[in-house]
Amino acid sequence: MNLITWEFTGGPFHFGRRGLGQEVTAAWFSSDSLFSALISRLAAIEGAEAIDAFMEPFVNNSAPFILSSLFPRVGRLYFFPVPVARGKRELKENISYKDLKKVRFLSERLFMRVIKGEDLVDIYPKAVKMQNGILLADPDEARDVPSQVWKEDKRPHVTLDRLTQKSMLYFTGEIYFAQDCGFWTAADIREASYLPTLSYLLNEVGEAGIGADRSTGLGRCAVVRGKSIDLPEPKSDGLMVTLGRFLPKKEETHTFMKDGCAYKLETIGGWITSPQEMNQRRRIIRMVSEGAVLGSLPHPCGDLVDVRPVYDGKAGLDHPVWRNGQVLASAYVPAMKGG
Repeated sequence: MNLITWEFTGGPFHFGRRGLGQEVTAAWFSSDSLFSALISRLAAIEGAEAIDAFMEPFVNNSAPFILSSLFPRVGRLYFFPVPVARGKRELKENISYKDLKKVRFLSERLFMRVIKGEDLVDIYPKAVKMQNGILLADPDEARDVPSQVWKEDKRPHVTLDRLTQKSMLYFTGEIYFAQDCGFWTAADIREASYLPTLSYLLNEVGEAGIGADRSTGLGRCAVVRGKSIDLPEPKSDGLMVTLGRFLPKKEETHTFMKDGCAYKLETIGGWITSPQEMNQRRRIIRMVSEGAVLGSLPHPCGDLVDVRPVYDGKAGLDHPVWRNGQVLASAYVPAMKGG
């Protein structure tokens, strides 16, 4: 499976996660949020009719492309989500569960080793630990790269109480990348005619900013084409590891029943910013997080859902608000027990 990638450089960024305070920011940006950002920019530039035409193949289960989430990178060294592990591993000397739990991302070479059946426990001792153990890289990949890829800071803000008009201080978390560091995303292009449009919209999203607090200057970045990467396609009788958030269709729920599956769920909420209507809260949905190990499904798999609010049985907006749970995934071979 040959994938096209794009690299994002700039910032700072603020990526909020439901259930966490504004002082906390994530170090990645999920695929459904990235897709929504594309739609938002298209609506702002070309209007509602362009959205209807753009979304038609997605709605009809013939997605012209599938995006991964935005993951960290150091130059051309790309990091992938760690596949979720099931149960307790047999640990080796000088390795703790705390050490393994801290690891969130693997370099491309280590990721390929893990998805082909090697155990992270065997890889961990000789791997280069970056970002305080959040990132792991192969020693040959990690030459001349910084051990601290990003730093987090807090920006002060002041708001006024609506009743008393007293000022109140609060902080938002921000993530700053080191030089030549940032994010990357991949796309499985299934319809070549969509590639120019996708490239154009990704650049527009970079100009407008991604994540929260864009009105205060956060999130702006330069977007350029990256390298091509090749990942093994999921086999029909095997397992897959997801590279984005996943929302299965009802007929796809058997993916959770395959032996060896392991996954985490996220509750997704947030606000709708529409050029035609006042801001409103999206309906809350639950999605499977990146790095989930699931039973393989035919591509494209996953569902689209309209998350506009409903009041007294009626939609709160005149147009759909799409959340894209169609997922990009790679084949995965589980490590042998005790390996």
